[in-house]
Amino acid sequence: GMVVYLRNLTFWKDQWNGNHSPVANAGTDQELVADLSGTATVALDGSASTDQDGGALTYQWMVEGELLATGVQPTAALLPGVYDILLVVRDPADAVSTDTIRITVHPGIPFIRGDSNGDGEHDIADAIRTLLGLFTGLELACRDAADANDDGVLNITDAVFTLGFLFLGNPAILPAPYPARGLDPTGDSLDCANS
Repeated sequence: GMVVYLRNLTFWKDQWNGNHSPVANAGTDQELVADLSGTATVALDGSASTDQDGGALTYQWMVEGELLATGVQPTAALLPGVYDILLVVRDPADAVSTDTIRITVHPGIPFIRGDSNGDGEHDIADAIRTLLGLFTGLELACRDAADANDDGVLNITDAVFTLGFLFLGNPAILPAPYPARGLDPTGDSLDCANS
């Protein structure tokens, strides 16, 4: 056989040689409640994704193989349901990393703001029911209704707010939905188990 000697052989060097794949981070799972539009606006956040090469990353948010949104911190309106959202992060060398989060959107259930006990009335029993829910663990049928000041958090200020409304006329009116039953116009994680 013939022997061929190759001298000074240089290997083609790929410009991305030594590139590290990015690390996708889609954030934490979220639970939201649909608002008056029948949807919940979810704020997606891929900003914790990293790439040790420091390249500009692209972000694609996918649901069941369909593109939902692009960008590092997009928002998307979702109907009630459970969504496994796949974040696809790509670096300039076309290296890809993925991460998934679950977004649960609960249907909005009509309620009256401040009506903690669900009897359709505003009275001292609502403030007491809120306090019982906070301090005895007694389940509230509608935590969103008990959130009298609509700050998205259930705490003692809601009972104080209800008492101020009832006895001091301050505030003069409760945040929507009030005085008629309706859906929460502000998105938060509080829910109504039943109407």
